[in-house]
Amino acid sequence: RALVYAAAAWGKHWEGKKIIFRCDCQPVYFALLTMTSRDSDMQCLLRHLDMTAARCGFDFKCHHIAGVDNTVADLLSRPSLFSLRTLLPDANEEPDPTPELPPLNRM
Repeated sequence: RALVYAAAAWGKHWEGKKIIFRCDCQPVYFALLTMTSRDSDMQCLLRHLDMTAARCGFDFKCHHIAGVDNTVADLLSRPSLFSLRTLLPDANEEPDPTPELPPLNRM
């Protein structure tokens, strides 16, 4: 879901670019690699991502990252601000606002 929202929020800035998503979740990685899934919710997200890419004019692919190597994402998903500051000392103190996103309805 995070990749779909990222594309919806920033896709217009990616026009003409090739975006590489890095993901430590193997089921998501394989779904993005094949653009198919047996899970209906995942299939809906794949369609939204594909349509957003087409509408905004960017290409994408996904690289798998082992969970142990995905330290920044792990720090962002846990309440350990001290560790995040150690790894990313120049990170903003406050989160950047994101635009309002369209609902992810079934197609």
